[in-house]
Amino acid sequence: MRFPRAWIGYRREEVHQYLHFLRLEQEMIQNHTAKESILFQEEMNTKTNEAKQLRAELREILALERTYIEGTKSS
Repeated sequence: MRFPRAWIGYRREEVHQYLHFLRLEQEMIQNHTAKESILFQEEMNTKTNEAKQLRAELREILALERTYIEGTKSS
């Protein structure tokens, strides 16, 4: 399946911005004194898992973009 380059670039930027947002959220959580460490740890795990999933999606998007660029060079 081929994706338009504009979509790939848009989605890459969207994922990149969301990863930045997650990092900021994680910093806020870490800086906040956790009254309930179990809830704190669960929230950190959730954010870490979200970030891992988004990084995997970003790798896929970058691979699509590379494939698209290589395809246009050979055309």
